[in-house]
Formats: sequence, C-alpha cells, structure tokens
Amino acid sequence: MSVSTYDCNRDGVALRFVGQKLLNRPEDIKILLMISDGQPYAQGYKGEIAKADLQEAKYSLEKRGVKLFSAAIGDDRKMIEEIYKDGFLNIADFNTMPVKLAGLIARFIR
Repeated sequence: MSVSTYDCNRDGVALRFVGQKLLNRPEDIKILLMISDGQPYAQGYKGEIAKADLQEAKYSLEKRGVKLFSAAIGDDRKMIEEIYKDGFLNIADFNTMPVKLAGLIARFIR
C-alpha cells in the first residue's frame, strides 16, 4: 500500500459535494467560489476527461441555482478559464483580488 499527495486533484467530486451542501442551505443566493492553483489532475482524470466533468458539474449546479466561480492564482489560469468560461476569475494579482471578489459578490446581492 502506498499513499501519495501528488496528482490527486479531482475537482468535480469536491464541487458536487460542496454544491449539494450549499443547495441544502436556506439562503436564496448561493455562490460557490473555488480557488485553485492548477488544473485538475489525478490518475485517469486529466485533460479533456477532467474538463468535461467540470463543465458538467458547473452546468448541473448552476441549473439548480448555484453560481459557480473558479478563481485561479497559478500558471494554469488559461486552462481554468477554458473550463469555467463566464465563471472564471483571475486573481493572480493579489493587489486586485479583494476588489474582484467584492465585485463578484455584489453582482448577485443587489
């Protein structure tokens, strides 16, 4: 038996789990923000397979009322933007991050 922390990034499972928890909450506005330093990557879960899974997770959650955003800080920002499209938030510049996050939330609570 072996345990490794490398390459174990299955975002789709985590997003679905947390999204379901959020759906069970009473608030009317549900925003799920994931902050990532890289694209999803695990054994058998990378590239187009992971991309399709994450796009399906995003679609499924948003269809049920959860607004999903992925904020990226790492070098894989372009790939993360490709996955999340209108749900992408570039926060690589930490000086602008608070303003971007506040603006994102303000769009939905007004």
